[in-house]
Amino acid sequence: MKYSAINPGSLSLALLLHAAVFASFFVAMFFNPPPPMRPPLTIKATLTEIPDIVRTPVEQAPPDPAPEPVREEPEPPPPEPAVDERRLAEQQKLEQDRLLEEQRLEELRRQQEEERRQQALEEQRRREEAERKRREEEELERKRAEAERQRQLEIERQRAENERLRREEEAQAFAAAIAAEEALNEARNSDEMAAYLFALRDKVRRNWSPPPSAQNQKGLNCEVRVRQTPTGDVLDARVLSCNGDAAVERSIEAAVRRAAPLPVPENSLLFEPTITFVFKPDD
Repeated sequence: MKYSAINPGSLSLALLLHAAVFASFFVAMFFNPPPPMRPPLTIKATLTEIPDIVRTPVEQAPPDPAPEPVREEPEPPPPEPAVDERRLAEQQKLEQDRLLEEQRLEELRRQQEEERRQQALEEQRRREEAERKRREEEELERKRAEAERQRQLEIERQRAENERLRREEEAQAFAAAIAAEEALNEARNSDEMAAYLFALRDKVRRNWSPPPSAQNQKGLNCEVRVRQTPTGDVLDARVLSCNGDAAVERSIEAAVRRAAPLPVPENSLLFEPTITFVFKPDD
């Protein structure tokens, strides 16, 4: 950067400084009163001759020293143009640094404001996102609760329906059991049951081989239990009670097995897997 050889501002400042210095010298020389002169000290004395006494001269006070002359300060040399240029350059450098610092601070302030604005926007975005997620979760929870309520209602409805069907089935089964029991009782008390038992006893009697001891035992009356298949095959035969001896009981059980297959009733209600009948060979 180029500067002019003579700076008017610096020149005016130098002239004012010189004028002030000259004015202070002028005032000091002409307007300051000189220090007051002290009058000479007057001593009156009478000389008396005193033998053998040494006369001691009286010392006089020394006169006041003369006032020192006012020393004039030499005028400062006028500032050189290079010094003014350097000082101006320093001032301009300070001003430039001040402006740069202000710009830096302003830029920093703008950056901070922008960061705060971005933080506020980010915080608002997070709040909005959290609110959106909260609404979605509430909606999902509401749907889950509604689905669970519907499921419970369906479970209750199905339970009630199953209970109704169970009661109906039980009622039907009970009615069927009652009907079957009535039909069975009716069948057992019918002529068909009597004919079936007669055929069963007759076939066992025809296959019975009485032991020798049976000749001395008249009026045999033995209760026999038989387990059979639906086709009349004998699974087991056992005499429950008998007024004959053991040989008679074993012969009756053997007669039941030889009589297989046993007669099958025409009415299926009369068939029983386990049947008990009374064996009387004399009837």
